[in-house]
Amino acid sequence: MREKDLFDILENAENDSMERLIDKCPELSDEQLDRILAMSEKKFRKQMAQAEGTEREATIKMTKNDDVSGVEVAKRPAWLTPLATAASIVLIAGIAIGSTAMLKRNHKPGGGGGVVTPAVTVTTTSGTGTTPSSTGPKGSVTGTTTTSANTSAVTSLVPGSGDTAEEKAENALLKPFAGTWVYQASSGNYTVDQGANNIGTVEIRGDGTYTYTENSGNVTTDRVERTVDEIAGTQLVTLVFYDGTAIKFVATYNEGLDQLGIGNGGLERLVRAGSAEASAPSVTASWKTAYKQVLTDFMNTSEYSSESMWDVRDIDNDGVPELLLSRGTYHAAGVRIYYYENGNAVPVLADDGTIAEYGVYGAFMYKPAEHLLGSYNMHMGFESCATSSYEGHTITLLHMITNNSGNAGEEAAEYTIDNVQVSKEEYDSARDQWDAMNWIVAGQQYYFTDLSPLS
Repeated sequence: MREKDLFDILENAENDSMERLIDKCPELSDEQLDRILAMSEKKFRKQMAQAEGTEREATIKMTKNDDVSGVEVAKRPAWLTPLATAASIVLIAGIAIGSTAMLKRNHKPGGGGGVVTPAVTVTTTSGTGTTPSSTGPKGSVTGTTTTSANTSAVTSLVPGSGDTAEEKAENALLKPFAGTWVYQASSGNYTVDQGANNIGTVEIRGDGTYTYTENSGNVTTDRVERTVDEIAGTQLVTLVFYDGTAIKFVATYNEGLDQLGIGNGGLERLVRAGSAEASAPSVTASWKTAYKQVLTDFMNTSEYSSESMWDVRDIDNDGVPELLLSRGTYHAAGVRIYYYENGNAVPVLADDGTIAEYGVYGAFMYKPAEHLLGSYNMHMGFESCATSSYEGHTITLLHMITNNSGNAGEEAAEYTIDNVQVSKEEYDSARDQWDAMNWIVAGQQYYFTDLSPLS
């Protein structure tokens, strides 16, 4: 029998088996992949040699005159049938995961769409032949079994009614997972443990059914199955959530019962309701990603210069900071304020609908507890002190005091409070109160060459 090249064999491997193995395997290190590959090839070579000898003995006969009768029969190796032997399972899994893991790391694998290979059971058999497909209580096909010499039989199961003894036993194994789970997805371009958004809830019941309620209002109720695969000596426990005959998503059992990983890239997961991860999903990375995108986009505009700077401050004391973008350090350059809402960076707008700028010289002052903004301006002999409120992401002017003594001189100077001319004594009193407010200066903290605080 001609020895096949390893990559020729992989070309004939069924795609659905490859996908199934990849989806059910967690991230593996390079050392683990090398070990899987080495064991697989060794076992494969040994079984191929044994099969070749068996086939030759069975098909070639010698007569008394030493004439050879019969022909050598070259059969397609039985392990090319999906997952037919333990050796092929390890071989395909090791190479498939190693070659495609990086491609799948930046792709969100959940959310339905596409059909994933259902649960598979493997039993050792001997002899040759094919067992016809069997049907369930309602006439649905439950699987086909193909046996080959010294190989394993593979039976693919589809969701049943839950009435069979096998399904009842499987449901009993689901009981540790029964309860409410929160479906979380990564809130940015990173793994879900670094920043998560709650996008729905999954109720797993002990009778082998589940209900997935998405935040959008979509509801899916169907069957959930527990499966166990062993790859390179490691048992992988997964929960397969069906939507009709297709698979909605597959969750892999991780350390402890409070988390189930979805997909191979670490971008989605189920966390048990009531756990710390479920009750307080992190939004820290979310606003960082949104604000970083604003700065990156601004760098590609004509307004950007080497004097442009930025800052992040929680100016309204709501727990999530605002992004402060300073176009420059010159007098007319104010500060653009962005706040985080529903996964996006939203600019504070002026009355005319344009992006508002507050302050001068690329900075302003604020008092977070009081939701107040302040701006001091000295330009060409004119001095002003402004106090504004920042409520509901809207800037509203409250008070303004001004004087032009630097331009007109002390004798001819005019002093105003909220556009009403007052005496110097009244102006000085208002100015003392403004200075005593202990303002915090904001803006111009980082150059655009350093976006690391948003990483």
